[in-house]
Amino acid sequence: GDASKLNAAADRNEITSDGVDLAFVTVKVQDNDGLTVPRSHPLIQFEIEGPGEIVATDNGDQTSFVPFQSLEREAFNGMVLVIVKAKKGASGSFKVKAVSNGIQSGEIVIGIEK
Repeated sequence: GDASKLNAAADRNEITSDGVDLAFVTVKVQDNDGLTVPRSHPLIQFEIEGPGEIVATDNGDQTSFVPFQSLEREAFNGMVLVIVKAKKGASGSFKVKAVSNGIQSGEIVIGIEK
């Protein structure tokens, strides 16, 4: 079907606040049935709410010249990746949001352990 929502999933739900530990969040462009739409290439913007930081983004497209530090990236084969970390010494949690025009946004909460 047509792209209707973004689904964010992290490789783990908690990271340490040492300023080095990373979480890898995969965002899939999905249709109403939850199936990945591989031919969809929407521009996706990433936002952080709370004591986290975006380290890099990627999409697996080897021909892309978008810098890894960019806060937005086009999906490639229906997927995009954002790498995040907690601010050093932080506690609690932070939210990673993926937003794209005309598509329901996706988000995930990453917990912080000291």
